[in-house]
Amino acid sequence: MAFTSEEFFRHEIGKAEADPNRYADLKNSVFLELTADGKIVPRRKEISAILLIAVDGAASTVFGMLHPEPEYPFDIEFLPDVPFLHVANWPALDNRFRFLWAVAHPSGLNVRHYQLARQLVRNLSST
Repeated sequence: MAFTSEEFFRHEIGKAEADPNRYADLKNSVFLELTADGKIVPRRKEISAILLIAVDGAASTVFGMLHPEPEYPFDIEFLPDVPFLHVANWPALDNRFRFLWAVAHPSGLNVRHYQLARQLVRNLSST
C-alpha cells in the first residue's frame, strides 16, 4: 500500500497466542516515515495529494490519497467524485493508524473511455 508500505504480521517464537495486529516499516510510504527512535513523522509535505489511476481497455478508475500534514492542504471539493483515502487519526497515537475514505462509497471514479473519446470529438468539432 502506498500509504504504509507492505504490511506484515509478527509472531514471537514460543508465544502461544498470535498477535492480531498488522505492521508496516513505512520504507515505501509516500507520506510517512519511521524515525530511528520509532516515531512516525510526515515526509514530502510539499505534496498535498496523489491521484492513483488504474487504466484498462474500457475505462479508468481514479482514487486519491491525502497527505496527513501537507504544507498546502488540498480541497477535495475540486474533485468531488473522486474518493480520497486519508489518515483519520493524525498524529497517530501509539503508532497506530486508522484510514478513512472521504466519500461514502470508495469504489473509485469510473470513467468510460468511449465517453472521453466522444467529448474529445465534440470539442474538436466545435473549434
